[in-house]
Amino acid sequence: MNNNNLSTKISIREQDILGEVSNICMGTAASTLFTILNNRKVSITTPNVRVLGYEEVEEYFAKEAVVTATKSVEGVKDTNLQKN
Repeated sequence: MNNNNLSTKISIREQDILGEVSNICMGTAASTLFTILNNRKVSITTPNVRVLGYEEVEEYFAKEAVVTATKSVEGVKDTNLQKN
């Protein structure tokens, strides 16, 4: 499946929602990490939502990374992969 087919399944609004949910999750994780690291600075950036097919994930995440898969059970019926 190519990006064009996937992009038509997820609207721009839905991509924005996924980005905002990811931003909230990353903010919570950064706050927790800040506490664990004894109040050392932790920086995060705004998530960039991209629609990828499964065959593109390995290429996109070629460098070492932590990838989080979030499968939606309502609304957007898809899986969200997030590089941390």
